[in-house]
Amino acid sequence: MSEKNELLNEEELLRLYRSGQLRTQEDASVLVKKVIGQVLESILRGELDAHLGYEKYDRKGKKTSNSRNGTSSKRVKTQMGEMEVNIPRDRDGEFEPALIRKGDRELAFFGDHILALYGKGMSTRDITEIIKELYNYEISAETVSTIVSRVEGEREAWHSRPLEAVYGMVFLDGLFAKVRVDGIVKTVCVYILIGMNMDGVKECLGFWINAEGESARYWLKVFNDLRNRGVERILFFCTDNLSGITEAILACFPEAQIQKCIVHQIRNSTKYVLHSDRHELIGDLKGIYKAATEAEAMVALDKFDEKWRMKYPHIAKSWRKNWSELSVYFKHSPEIRRLIYTTNAIESVNRGIRRRIKTRGAFPSIESLGKVVYLAIIEMSEKWTKTKPVAYWGLIRAQLRIHFEDILEPYLAGMN
Repeated sequence: MSEKNELLNEEELLRLYRSGQLRTQEDASVLVKKVIGQVLESILRGELDAHLGYEKYDRKGKKTSNSRNGTSSKRVKTQMGEMEVNIPRDRDGEFEPALIRKGDRELAFFGDHILALYGKGMSTRDITEIIKELYNYEISAETVSTIVSRVEGEREAWHSRPLEAVYGMVFLDGLFAKVRVDGIVKTVCVYILIGMNMDGVKECLGFWINAEGESARYWLKVFNDLRNRGVERILFFCTDNLSGITEAILACFPEAQIQKCIVHQIRNSTKYVLHSDRHELIGDLKGIYKAATEAEAMVALDKFDEKWRMKYPHIAKSWRKNWSELSVYFKHSPEIRRLIYTTNAIESVNRGIRRRIKTRGAFPSIESLGKVVYLAIIEMSEKWTKTKPVAYWGLIRAQLRIHFEDILEPYLAGMN
């Protein structure tokens, strides 16, 4: 068959059948395997054409320094089993096919499939069993680990990529996972930072796995990482009441308004409340954070304290202690309030990651946990780029430009 028309057509199939060469299922499998090999080689030749910038026999090739240099044979594993494929080469040795990467014995399809399964939280041994069940294809746990290890370089590049100069809101929250460290299973916290840029679009700025505990020094390192990647201004910082967080934020972004998460405050307040009191007590707390103004909220807090101080004295004390950062949202419009009074903007990200890590009792290392978190975030981030800005963002941005006029002035020319 000619190079330009290698695939079997209907006449050729009939000829094979009439000649007795295509009678059994095994005959058909051999034929399909042959066709798949032809398709793979056609794709590889197309990749080389794109790399060189001209097709075979094209006169343009005479004007370039690089050219075709025959083929090399390689046995690769496919869904139809192992087969030999002729991989084209270029004279300069620069051609790297995407379909069958250098050093691989599997099609890139399998690598992508393996990464997708790993990103769902499956172990390397789980993946080998699934590939075997789906495709009758043997792949070792070591090979899976080798394929997954490529993610680390991508993750490092992603985590050092440049960021925007200004973010309207940044949300920080954490979730817990179990990791084996030095032979001991420890609980670590994965802190995730979600930024909302001045176009109202979400972006994950990064994540940090902390096995040592919180401190101002730790957070200073995290926020300096943002500054080193280009972040100059953050207008609102929405976070839980983490140790040392306020000092570090103000040291790096002194103009930021810090809003502590109301939902986390409520959870902390009701942690040791009797079940019989919870409904009534939460209703009284709602009078505080749902108030129309800060003055009304303070009146509601005083009433709450008077009613519950004998039974739960710690609750009102905690609200008063953190009031300056719990009450920031009262100074702003309902549209801004809905965004900043809680870290709910990040909760969907946490849920997506939890679904992937709950299938594992404990990760074998912090690196393996990081790979799963990274793959989950990348999958979710692709959806954010296709969505519209948050509701009423035009109104919100107009108000931000007034509230933070002095801070934003150097950047206004670049904003729509």
